[in-house]
Amino acid sequence: MESEYYEPQYEILNILDNLITRLAYPQNTFTRILITNTSTAVAPVTVDLFVEDPPNIPTAGTVYYILHQVIIPAGASLEIGKDQLAYFSDNRRQLKFQSSNVGGDVTILIRK
Repeated sequence: MESEYYEPQYEILNILDNLITRLAYPQNTFTRILITNTSTAVAPVTVDLFVEDPPNIPTAGTVYYILHQVIIPAGASLEIGKDQLAYFSDNRRQLKFQSSNVGGDVTILIRK
């Protein structure tokens, strides 16, 4: 009997710094993104979620914000559905995330 290969339907990213992080999946395969503040200091975190045009197209470097300086309280989550991501479904664009907290303190669950 052949064993079946199970492909995970989600990816979990633990953001550990305040550098810009590129989210790996092409955005047109997302069904939702869940962003959770995991701060142990019970502090809010400010986040940005955006797409950026790549260097090989005329609008290179142009940023389109999905979330811009959104505050997520400690222990809270924010869900973004496919409807909010549909506008940014061009696979040439790169989906990126940034936390204001030096320690990151954010977990992102990306569901395919």
